[in-house]
Amino acid sequence: MPKTATIHVRMDEQIKEDALDVFNNLGISVADAITMYFKQVALKNGIPFELTADKKPRTNFDKVSEYKKGDLQKVLDVIPDSVDELWVFGSAVTKFCRPDSDLDVCIIGDSITKEDRKILAHAPRYGMDLIDTNYDEFNKESKEKGSIFNEIKSKGLLVYKKGLGLVNG
Repeated sequence: MPKTATIHVRMDEQIKEDALDVFNNLGISVADAITMYFKQVALKNGIPFELTADKKPRTNFDKVSEYKKGDLQKVLDVIPDSVDELWVFGSAVTKFCRPDSDLDVCIIGDSITKEDRKILAHAPRYGMDLIDTNYDEFNKESKEKGSIFNEIKSKGLLVYKKGLGLVNG
């Protein structure tokens, strides 16, 4: 059958780029992908996947990768009173997280003890990189480009704050 139909679509640039990456990894063209989608619509006489309303994250915990939520919950279940804030950073807050990724956590408090760190470090099922600091050091170092605390503050998620619990997104 000759290909004579043309479709023009306007969409968000990031959605397009993300989809193109997937198509390239699959070794198919945009035209192939759209043709497959249209064939499935015709075959199923409807949209070929379930349509649901977006579930917007209510807290920053909800924004953490599904792969790491269980481990993060285990950490939150044993969080000592000395911890004032808990940040999650690294792959757990990106689309690149995998089931075997570790959980990167930064805890902030002025009286965190060695025993507190030990309790937290043994909570998750998989590995966890745990950084602890106090407010003065975190605030000072987070202003320094290239520092780990700058990375945490700019790309990480504040998940827990003492007195509030889980932080809203």
